[in-house]
Amino acid sequence: MNLLIQPEDGIGPLLSGIRSAKKSIEIAIFRFDRAEIEAGLKAAVARGVSVSALIAYTNRGGEINLRKLEMRLLEVGVAV
Repeated sequence: MNLLIQPEDGIGPLLSGIRSAKKSIEIAIFRFDRAEIEAGLKAAVARGVSVSALIAYTNRGGEINLRKLEMRLLEVGVAV
């Protein structure tokens, strides 16, 4: 287990963790503006990793984007 301190550690360690996952990924999303994380989650599903995402119901000004993200992730097999 690694502790990531955000935003100081940056996106690199998170992407590395997603890329190296072998069995499962569980992620909580409150706001989302990083396409590379979404692509990493989709790639993880494609290689057989079980991916679960808990997506916030609302945030400041981004509910529509969160719902669109839900639909995209559901389409590729992420449990939302």
